[in-house]
Amino acid sequence: MNHLKKHVKLYSFIFACMAIYSISFAINLENGSLVISNSVFSLIFLLCFYLIISKGILAANKCNLRFCTIMGLIFSSFLIIGREIYVHSGIDYSAKGMFHKAFLICSLGILFAAVLLIMLNFLSSAAGKVKNIGPGSRLQILAGLRSSVFVIWAFIFLCWLPVFLAFYPGIFAYDVPNQVSQLHFREFTSHHPVLHTLYLGICIGIGKQFHSYNLGVAIYTLSQMAVMSAIFAYTCSKLNRWGAPVWVWVLSILYFALHPLNSMFAVSTTKDVLFTGFLLLLIIFLYEMFREPDIFVHSIFLQARFLVTVILMASFRNNGLYAFLLCIPFILMLQKKRRLRLTLICAAAALAYLLFINILHRGLHVSSGSIAEMLSIPIQQFARVTALHQEELADEDLQALYGYIDEEKLTLYNAYLADPVKDGFNQEAFYENTKGFVKLWVRLGLKYPGTYADAFLTCSLGNWYPNMNYPNMHPYMETSVKDVYLDLPFERQSKLPWLEELYGKLAYDTPHQGYPIVSMLFQPAFFSWFLLFAAAYCVHVKNRPGFLALMPLTGLWLTLLLAPIALMRYSYPLAAALPIMIWFMLDRHSCPQPENAG
Repeated sequence: MNHLKKHVKLYSFIFACMAIYSISFAINLENGSLVISNSVFSLIFLLCFYLIISKGILAANKCNLRFCTIMGLIFSSFLIIGREIYVHSGIDYSAKGMFHKAFLICSLGILFAAVLLIMLNFLSSAAGKVKNIGPGSRLQILAGLRSSVFVIWAFIFLCWLPVFLAFYPGIFAYDVPNQVSQLHFREFTSHHPVLHTLYLGICIGIGKQFHSYNLGVAIYTLSQMAVMSAIFAYTCSKLNRWGAPVWVWVLSILYFALHPLNSMFAVSTTKDVLFTGFLLLLIIFLYEMFREPDIFVHSIFLQARFLVTVILMASFRNNGLYAFLLCIPFILMLQKKRRLRLTLICAAAALAYLLFINILHRGLHVSSGSIAEMLSIPIQQFARVTALHQEELADEDLQALYGYIDEEKLTLYNAYLADPVKDGFNQEAFYENTKGFVKLWVRLGLKYPGTYADAFLTCSLGNWYPNMNYPNMHPYMETSVKDVYLDLPFERQSKLPWLEELYGKLAYDTPHQGYPIVSMLFQPAFFSWFLLFAAAYCVHVKNRPGFLALMPLTGLWLTLLLAPIALMRYSYPLAAALPIMIWFMLDRHSCPQPENAG
């Protein structure tokens, strides 16, 4: 470390030159290497990188350097590998190609490490200024405003009203028409959360009583807006109570109220929205549970509130339970006070959900959804092997594959979307011979490991590669009113057509991608990066409550890697949790020792 700082100018220049070379291969162009290297801007970048790296080196200590180097290598890996997949539709696995990627990752990783070292200094400085605002403070008047959750609630709700009027009665898209079809025929499947389907049905039923399906959708939309704005306002009030700085509190309110993602999802009838709200509440309750375990275990109210939140969260997305269960092993490993009691409470909450959902499904005679959704990645891997190596496959393997997936559907392979092939999955054949399916998957995987890796990485690309351009195989967001299953009179009756057109362009033409920095606030992978950094930083500063509270969100992200497509609506919970993640990185009250200790 001392040697590095002693020769900081020399190392900064060398590392800056390496970064200039490597960043050229992180640009989404076939000839991206020439965009910077064959440009006068390379000199400007060289100076900028030199200053950043030198400042990072001078700010480093042994502990921080180790942490930032690891995170820098992770992020640079995402960029270099992601760009190669995005531009070339696969990875070059030759020895030369792998060595070149390793050099690029290390070179770019140094630049990322320097940036993160500077960020750590800022976080440490900002965290040192965090203090609770209370009576007697110079900001007493502001503190009074900040404690009023109802004022914040009203502000957020009113900011969303123009968007509701623009898309009146709401955005009736995604899977919602299929859910309405289930309601109409009373044939429920677990493919869609039944609780959400029932709630949607109640609202539409009320509208039907007044001979207006649009009214029913509007009732659902307004009620969802009320719930989500209340949850976001509650989140902001919690930030105040925990002692977050004024700038965090103000930016959080503006983020929830004005970011188009929040207002557009608030008026969208998809299940992902309420799931996001309940998951955000769960993160808050988990944080407080781990921060003050003695208070939690002696409060029936807090435990009941936690139980209900877990049930609601898991009931609105089928992967919610898996995301929550990730907490349990980490509680056993990391939680010191009340470890067994908190573990049992979490396990009891999971069991309560299973009991509740079992009773609900039995009462409504809910049939099981297709397991193909869970097998999206294996199906994509089979399809990619068939597309690239069909002539090499043994007849026995090929016939076995056709037994599980329709031959014609296999020809529809789309690297970014599993649905075309997944629709041809033979569920009966899978259940009859699951062992044969697994053996075939393993056998082909051992024969074509690179093809398997490419299939997985390409399908999940949008969840970890932030330089994706949208729309990509699917609109960035859906804003239409779909009625493809039933002849029901749902129709868009926009009260603000100009605003509908503006937000429609945002969803389908994605003009925000033309604005640097702002564009990142619309990228699913940006929020994934933020989550990974926040969770890792909590480990770094030993903020156990913050880290454990982020485990359901981390578990959700892991399930998204196995999804049939990378969509913003799937990643919306990560976007909604952004203010909370910022606070976890500033919170030092939950840390047993200073950041730079050790």
